[in-house]
Amino acid sequence: MVVDLRRRLERLQLFQQSLPQGHLCLINRNTEDLFSSYSDRENDLFEWIGFKGSSGQLCIERQRVRFYVDGRYLQTANKQYEGTAVEVVEPSGREAFLDDLRTWGLENEHYAVIELDGRKWPAQIIEKWKTALGGKVKWKDRRWLDEEAKPLHRSDLDLLEFDEKPSSRLKRIQSNMDEGELHVLLCSDDVAWLFQARSNDYDYRRSVSGVILLGKQYAALFRDMKQEEVMRLSKERKGWRVIGNRGLWKEAVDAVLKKNKEVKVVLPFHQRPGAMSWSDFRRLREDDQSYPLVLNDRTLVERGRLNKNPAEIKSLSDKTSNLAMIMRESIEHCQRSLDRGERLSEIDLCCWIETRAKEAHRAIRLSFPLIVSSGNHTSLPHHHPTEKVIEKGDLVMLDLGFYFGDGGYATDATRCFLAGADSEATTRMKDVFSLVLRGFLRQWGASFFEGEMKARELDALARDLLNREAPEGYAFIHGTGHGLGISDHELGLTIGPSSGITLRENYVYSLEPGLYQERPTVDQKDNFGVRFEDVVVVEKRGESLRHRSLCPMDFDTRLLDLSQLDHSDLAYLEDYRSQLL
Repeated sequence: MVVDLRRRLERLQLFQQSLPQGHLCLINRNTEDLFSSYSDRENDLFEWIGFKGSSGQLCIERQRVRFYVDGRYLQTANKQYEGTAVEVVEPSGREAFLDDLRTWGLENEHYAVIELDGRKWPAQIIEKWKTALGGKVKWKDRRWLDEEAKPLHRSDLDLLEFDEKPSSRLKRIQSNMDEGELHVLLCSDDVAWLFQARSNDYDYRRSVSGVILLGKQYAALFRDMKQEEVMRLSKERKGWRVIGNRGLWKEAVDAVLKKNKEVKVVLPFHQRPGAMSWSDFRRLREDDQSYPLVLNDRTLVERGRLNKNPAEIKSLSDKTSNLAMIMRESIEHCQRSLDRGERLSEIDLCCWIETRAKEAHRAIRLSFPLIVSSGNHTSLPHHHPTEKVIEKGDLVMLDLGFYFGDGGYATDATRCFLAGADSEATTRMKDVFSLVLRGFLRQWGASFFEGEMKARELDALARDLLNREAPEGYAFIHGTGHGLGISDHELGLTIGPSSGITLRENYVYSLEPGLYQERPTVDQKDNFGVRFEDVVVVEKRGESLRHRSLCPMDFDTRLLDLSQLDHSDLAYLEDYRSQLL
């Protein structure tokens, strides 16, 4: 166990002992500024138990500590907390968490008070849980780690005009608004897109920490910054009011409503980045019950970001072509190093990739922490590179993403390959690789009419096949894909089993089916996972809609058994490879 984790767990034990009997504390991964941020600086799960994943809930009581994660992180969490007081819950997820709150707490009367930092929980989740649990428990908004919180650096903004004028974009969004509405935009990606600016506020995303209040004839940005920056932005962005104090947005809402109580305040009431926090929701609702609050699960800007214009698609295509070159060069570097007998660890390869991307391809920062895994580590979808040495015959997975040039748009792609130019794949490797490729090709080759295809139906094209034919012990444990644009995860668009959004022309998203070994086997070579990922745009071809890959890359044919592909699979593969020419 690493020293940092041991110290965190010792502090956790002391905190447990200080809890009054009957109190339950809920700790969330999410932060006030950017739910699901990759930054560790404001990640409470990292502060408490050293967990770096992008989702999870920690439940602390005097008697026990339980940690709930989704399938992407289950194996990682089990390994990290093996032999500790942290119990990783399986089955995982928020529904299991809610069930546990009911059975353990209410039926057995183990607790009567639930404490949480309301700034770091989406209001929608807490209100849902309050309804489910009824009035049998008290909910307390509490702060724990403020004395240790590290201030978030607010960098100056880079103003961009790479696809349409800022005033045009603002007017386009306002034209879809009704009179008498005041929209609260809390998502830092929404702020960056609408204000047409980028920042270095976060470790990875080039998003803008701030709040926008948007009306039919009114637009204001609230952001912590110096007066000189306020004056510069006010001059450069016509039609905007710029206020150099982020916290004043709540007072501004109060002022508008006191002047005109007929105004409807539209709040982002969901569980994605930029969700209304429970603390802010309680304040707005309790200050004056007559305030007409509208709870939206999708913002106007979020909808605007989904429908990419031609300039955005071209920029995304240009950027992802750089990523395709980096992927190819990274695979070649790995093979050359192994063929020369050089020692190459996952971390070594990761560092080489980052350096190469910045020096040769004008990458300015990562889109997310790069995933470089080999051997049995590929069975962890979000593996962090280690000192594990890559051996000939290992399956290697690279999940890469960078911002290039002006930093306008993110990139993302995944490929698996066999380490060592003269290595031969096992039968199990070929079976799993070929099956995942079939799922990917069936999604990529899907043809549908406008308004006909739901995201969950596209997900099912691969998921049903993989669930039906996967070898024993392998599972598809995450969604098929996510939207991509100024952020690598535009969570207004997800491709998964429960996503009801309709896929339309000019939508851009990833397709990334995968299979992962959940139960280790005796043969270590068969403990692995496989995932492909392309970013695609939905284009009209004739009367129907089809996918076009923005970063087409070939597959390692040594891992492919063509005899397992049927006629339609082979036709899709030929069509896909025609993009490489």
